[in-house]
Amino acid sequence: AIQTWKEANPGARILPHIQLPVDVTLADGTVSTISTASQLRELQLDCGIKRMGKGHRILECMKPVFPFTLVFPDSTTQVVNDVEEMRMAISDWRAANPSVPGTTHIQFPYDVRLQDSTVVTVYSKEDVDAILSDCNVEPPYGPCIRVVFPITLNYPDGTGEEIADMQSLRDAIEAWNAAHPDDTTRPEIAFPHEIILPNGSTVTVDNKEQLAQFLRSCREQRPFIPNLLDNQCYQVIFPVSLEFADGSTAEVAGYQAYLQFLQAWHRSHAMGDRPPHIALPFDVLVNATNKVVTINEAADLIPILAKCIN
Repeated sequence: AIQTWKEANPGARILPHIQLPVDVTLADGTVSTISTASQLRELQLDCGIKRMGKGHRILECMKPVFPFTLVFPDSTTQVVNDVEEMRMAISDWRAANPSVPGTTHIQFPYDVRLQDSTVVTVYSKEDVDAILSDCNVEPPYGPCIRVVFPITLNYPDGTGEEIADMQSLRDAIEAWNAAHPDDTTRPEIAFPHEIILPNGSTVTVDNKEQLAQFLRSCREQRPFIPNLLDNQCYQVIFPVSLEFADGSTAEVAGYQAYLQFLQAWHRSHAMGDRPPHIALPFDVLVNATNKVVTINEAADLIPILAKCIN
């Protein structure tokens, strides 16, 4: 109904809204009555923070056992013996290779320590994903869309290639980026192609506008999750560490460096890869009080954001 109304009123600035009070069923099955917009906003905030916090439990699920070998984006390697040595190695390599795309990862096989303190060897990304799946640290939502393979990948030079699966897509994009490090135009999936929506249905998208509409509709139905770094409530105090799905970390010195790092990561990874996230704990400067607060878990942000937004 909302989507139909929006299509019929494309220039409207005020959108349809739920009339309050209204009863809502929470994730734990309890029912709560929402009487004001601020109550609804705080509930969305609480839900969003809790869901977002799932990403920070990766290192509670498994921790790499030192020593292990790091593989840098240029395929060089280095053995590291502890966290500090790993951070320095990644930082030194990035400082010496600022324009090389890609991220550092741990070379397979390597050992990880599980929650019950047992040590197991992981031989592939599939082994890591299986452990994380058992620990329930998958992102709070699946992707808004899933591409149906095979697809055709169009390259900026006008050539194209049929791609059979996600791994082949990832490999093709990485190969193009490695061969064209100065090219800012990225390969694109050719239209039309099919996608799978969160409800399991399959639809055909004919152009970028249709794809953007499906993505926008999906995101609008999901709880509000605040921007962790760029907001009016607080300022993140840098440097901070970023954690990757395989347990490795990298340090970023400032907000712009963080943005550049993420941009480089997305250029060298395919859709569906889990992006890095800020490692806990980290410090923030609360704008309202001018005090520094240490964030030990994602839930610590709830009272700061709730007071600021309300």
